[in-house]
Amino acid sequence: MGVPVVAGRIVVLNSGATNDLGHFAAEIKDSGDPSIPKVDFTVALRFENFLNPNNPKNIPPLPSLSYNPVIDNIVINYRGRRSKGNWLFDTGGMVSFISTDQAKRIGLIDENGRPLVERAFSVPAGGVGAMVEIPGFEIDELRLPTLSGHSLVFDKPRLGVRDIRYFDEDKGKFVTLDGVFGSNFLCATAKMEDLLSLNIGETVFEKIVLDMRQGLLGFDIKDGYRLP
Repeated sequence: MGVPVVAGRIVVLNSGATNDLGHFAAEIKDSGDPSIPKVDFTVALRFENFLNPNNPKNIPPLPSLSYNPVIDNIVINYRGRRSKGNWLFDTGGMVSFISTDQAKRIGLIDENGRPLVERAFSVPAGGVGAMVEIPGFEIDELRLPTLSGHSLVFDKPRLGVRDIRYFDEDKGKFVTLDGVFGSNFLCATAKMEDLLSLNIGETVFEKIVLDMRQGLLGFDIKDGYRLP
C-alpha cells in the first residue's frame, strides 16, 4: 500500500509479532479508534514533496500521489565522528541507507567512494527495472530524536551506502536524500552473510503507530523494559 491509501489516517504496525516470525501486519484506523495502542515515545514527522508529475517520461494516467514522511535530525556516530541528516521514513525498506556524503562525514568511505573500513555486508537492492549491489557498514550508533527530549538509540546498526536522488521540480535540480529509515529498525532483524540469516535479534517494540494526520510516529515498548 502506498502513502495515498493511508493519508489522513492512522496505521498500527504489529512489530512484536516478528519476534516469533509473525507478520509485520498493518492495520489502518481512523482517529479516535479506542483500539489504537498508547505509545511510550513519539517522533515528529515532516511531509515532503518528492513528486515529479511533470516529467516528460511520465505515461498518463498518473497514479494517486501524496507527500512522503521524513524524520528530521537523525544522528549517526562512528569512531568519534558524527553526522546529522533528514531521512525518508520507508516502512517498505528492508535495508536502511545513508548517502555517500553522510558516509564520508563519519569516515566510512573516502572522497572517491572507496571504503576506508571493512564492509559488514553486501546486499542486492533495486526498484523497477534494475538491481544493484549495495555495500553496507556497521556503525557505532544511530539516534532518533523524540518529542520527550530523549533519543531512541540503536546500538551497532547496519546501514547500506547508496545515493538515492529525486528531481525537485521547485528547485529545478536533483536532490540526494540524506538517508532512508527502513523497517529493519522497526521489527526483528538478522545480520546477513551471503544471503544467509545470522544472529537474529528481537525488536523491543510491540507496536508502531504511524499517525499520518498529525505527522507523528509512535513507539510502544514491550513490557519489561525500564523506561526513562
